[in-house]
Amino acid sequence: SVKVPDGHCKSDEDCTAGDTVIAGHGIKTGRCLNSSGTCEIYSWCPTEQNYEPLSNVLDTKNESYLKRCQYNKVLHPYCPIFRLGDIGGSIGILIEWNCDLDKDSSMCNPKYSFTRLDLPNSSISSGYNFRYARYYSDGNGQTFRSLFKVYGIRFDIMVNGEAGKFNIIPTIINICSGVALMGAKQ
Repeated sequence: SVKVPDGHCKSDEDCTAGDTVIAGHGIKTGRCLNSSGTCEIYSWCPTEQNYEPLSNVLDTKNESYLKRCQYNKVLHPYCPIFRLGDIGGSIGILIEWNCDLDKDSSMCNPKYSFTRLDLPNSSISSGYNFRYARYYSDGNGQTFRSLFKVYGIRFDIMVNGEAGKFNIIPTIINICSGVALMGAKQ
């Protein structure tokens, strides 16, 4: 692609065979494609397409549209309301237990907090999604693959706790140490 920085060429000498195209999708074959001015690569076809999301909402005559629409690739491609099942989500749940064991057990209750773990403005991909490939061969031995991009919900649950109970022995030791330090100071 013309957008790939280390994929430009003017002749075959600019395309070293076997070099990996860092921001591209494969390995250079050593041939320069004069029609596009880019190095030919050896890779799976078709290459993955990166689509830039639209940054602004188009003007609409029906102002209630944005309140009731739901994104659909064909019917509503510009609607900014997505289902979690379409884009995925990565959520951190922190459960904190801070308990005073001298009090009744009903006073020992968890505190919950939630945070988004993915980067919402990431240029790569927001939400929780990943790719995997299935490889298979036909009767002639030619290898094919199907590339799947899947979405899901990921909950990272972190539990933290601290509990304590009054003990007379550490209290007496601390009081005696304090009195001894005050006596040594005089």
